[in-house]
Amino acid sequence: MHIVYTADNFFTEGKFSGPAHFLNNISSVFGRHGHQVSIIVISNKLDTIQWNKNVTVYRAVPTKGKFIHEALKNSRDKEKNRIGWILAGSYSLYEKLEEINRNTSVDIVDGRCYGFSFYRNKNIPLVTRVSCLYPEGRLAGSSEFKPEVKKKDWLLSEKFGLYSLRKADAVYAPSINVSTKLADRLHRKVQVIESPFNFGRNSFDDSLYRKEYQGKKYLLFYGTLGFLKGVHNIAAIIFEFLDRYKDFYFLFVGDDTGVITDGKKIPMIDYVRLKAGSYAGRVLYSPFIRKKEQLYSLVSHSFACVFPSRVDNFPNACIESMAIGKIVVGTKGASFEQLITDKENGLLVEKDSPKALMKAIDDLMSLPEEKRRQMEERAKKTVERLKPDAVYGNLLSFYEDIIAIKKYRRR
Repeated sequence: MHIVYTADNFFTEGKFSGPAHFLNNISSVFGRHGHQVSIIVISNKLDTIQWNKNVTVYRAVPTKGKFIHEALKNSRDKEKNRIGWILAGSYSLYEKLEEINRNTSVDIVDGRCYGFSFYRNKNIPLVTRVSCLYPEGRLAGSSEFKPEVKKKDWLLSEKFGLYSLRKADAVYAPSINVSTKLADRLHRKVQVIESPFNFGRNSFDDSLYRKEYQGKKYLLFYGTLGFLKGVHNIAAIIFEFLDRYKDFYFLFVGDDTGVITDGKKIPMIDYVRLKAGSYAGRVLYSPFIRKKEQLYSLVSHSFACVFPSRVDNFPNACIESMAIGKIVVGTKGASFEQLITDKENGLLVEKDSPKALMKAIDDLMSLPEEKRRQMEERAKKTVERLKPDAVYGNLLSFYEDIIAIKKYRRR
C-alpha cells in the first residue's frame, strides 16, 4: 500500500509537536511493515529526504496559486488572512500529491490537520486525523476558561477547517473525548484509533539529571507552561505543597507561554516562583528538552508526574510517564480517563480545582510503599495496548475499509 501523509509541520522542519511525534511513529511502523510511505510537509525548502525505511519526506512550498489565495493573504482581516494561508498551503500539498501520484499510484491520503485537506484528488480516498478541537484548545489557553464551546465561539478560520473536514471520506481521532465532540459538530461518525507509543527502556540519558537534579526528590510537570496545561493550578498550591513536604522540589520542563499579572506579562515559571514565596528556590525549571532520552531520564527519577490540563487529547506526556512506571495525576474530562482509572493506576482530579489537586497530591504522598508500587506496575501495563504493531493493525484495517468503500462507490 502507498500511503501519503500531509502535514503542516514535522521533525524535518524543526517542529516537535504532538502530531509530529505521531506522524513519525506511525509512518515508521508502516514503513517497517513494507508499505511505501510518503510524507508531504509544508516548508520553505524544496528538497526531498529519505527519512526512514520506506518513508520519504517531500517538501511543499506555498507559492502564488489561485487569485483568491493571494487576495485573502493580503487581507487586513486576521481570519481571512489565516484562511488565505491555509488555502495556499493546502494547494501546495495537493500539487505535490499529484506529482507523487503520477510517478507512483497513491492508495490513500491521510491528512493531519483541519483546513489543509481542502484541496484533494477525488479519486484517491482521503481520511483526516483530528488531534484536537481547535476552539476548545484556544479558549482553554486563556485566563478565562470556558469549559463548554458554543457555536458563537468558533472563529471563521476554525469554521472553514470544519467545512474542510466534511470533504474527507472518513475522520478519526485518538481520543474518545475529541471524537464525541467532533462527531456532534460534523454530524458524522468519527472513528477512535489510539496513537502508537514506542518506548525504548535502554534509551535513557542521565547526563542532564546528574548535572542538575541528582539527589533531589521532585514531582514533575512537563509540557507547555501555560493555562491550557493547567500550570496555574500548580501555582495555586505550590506554596502549600513545598511547605508541607519540605524535602521535595517541583520540576517544570517545557516551553513557557507566560502569564499576565499586575498588568504585565511574565514567564509562567516566574509566576509559579512568585506564588512559592520563600520556597521559590525549590521550584526547578528546564526549558524544552529535544532529546527524549534526557527527558525520559528526568521522568524515571521523579516521584510522580502532575498534568492538571484543562484540555488534552490523548496526552503523550501521560502515556510516556505511565510507560516508565510513574503515577500520573491527571484531570477528568481531558482524555486522561482513557488511560487512568482513579486510584488504580493513577489519580484523577477535577479541572481548575487547586483544592482537588492538593488533595490528590496528599493522597499520593500518603500511599504505602507497596500500594504505590502496585499502581506503578498497573500504569506500565495499561499502555502496553499502544504498542506500535497493535495500533498498526487497527489503522491498517481502517485504511483498507475506506479504500474498499471508495472502490465500491465508484462502480
